[in-house]
Amino acid sequence: MLNNNQSAKPLSVLVVDDEASIRDLVIQVLELNYHVYSATNSAEALRIAKEHKPSFILADIYICRDKAVLIFAELFVRTARPKIFQ
Repeated sequence: MLNNNQSAKPLSVLVVDDEASIRDLVIQVLELNYHVYSATNSAEALRIAKEHKPSFILADIYICRDKAVLIFAELFVRTARPKIFQ
């Protein structure tokens, strides 16, 4: 999906979920309009977010439970401040 300020570069989404069936379904729906990255755990999510700076992050916060606040705080500090939906 392109916004008015972007002519060729689609918005990107990082999908973080440890359940393959859920992750795959979400990716299948989102990739129709977005460039989608995926991760199965918090460490992988941090690495991908730092490298690709997604526009949005859609995450199952239960995969990182006690570390969720620290992980998302680090994402805010180290990336382009993506919008995070839980």
